[in-house]
Parts: sequence; C-alpha cells; structure tokens
Amino acid sequence: MSTPKKRITRRSHNSTHQKPVEKNRFLDLPFDVITEVFEYLEPVDLLHLARTTKGSRTFLLDRYRSGHVWKTAVSNVPGLPPCPGHLSQPAYAHLTFDPVCHGCFKSCDTIEWELRMRCCPGCHSKLYVPPTLSTSS
Repeated sequence: MSTPKKRITRRSHNSTHQKPVEKNRFLDLPFDVITEVFEYLEPVDLLHLARTTKGSRTFLLDRYRSGHVWKTAVSNVPGLPPCPGHLSQPAYAHLTFDPVCHGCFKSCDTIEWELRMRCCPGCHSKLYVPPTLSTSS
C-alpha cells in the first residue's frame, strides 16, 4: 500500500501582507442619524457616496428609504430646478453634476435633456437623429 502524497498549496506572495478590511461603521448608525447627516449634503455628494460602498449604494438608491434625502439635497443647491418627473433623483444628480459624455466618457458640458444624457459634439452627431418631416402625397 502506498502512502498518499502531500498536496502542496501555493500562496500568493502578497497574501501574507494584506491588512484586514475594516467594515464601514457609518451605516451601522441609526437610520434617522444617517438621514439627518445626508440632508446637509448636495446631490453630487450623495452621488459620490453612493459610489463608495455597496451598503451606501443600496441605501441611497432605494427610492423609499432615501427619496426625501435626495429632494432635500436638491434644495440645498441654490437655483437648481427640481428633478423632472421622468428621472429618478440619482439619475438627475448624475446628469446634472457628472461632466462626462455618456457616449465616450470624455469631459463634456452639454446636457441633452430630451435624450437624458450628456453628449460631446462627436457623439451627438453619431447618436442623435433629427426628426424628419413626413410629407403626405
């Protein structure tokens, strides 16, 4: 009878030097404390927070739990019109405050409200087809 061979496992070189990941303790605070803090922020801040952790994204993109937080954030920006009915609050913040073309991801200042996107001149000519007038015979 032969003895089984030992299985050799290899570890990554960096695995022994990794620091443990710390849990985000902010979202462990009571719900009313979190919403109170978020109500002092602007939409762009909420947008950036939603992109930091899975927990903050889940909370901030939930219309029922954080809808009033987004509305308050919009009111914190003087002169900013209210969110149009056809857009969610996070989509409105993304469209309004992220200066990036939605086609090529380059810097862009032009917002196409009808298309609900930002478009640089190059992408605009590729994506936008003007309506044609139909002629009746």
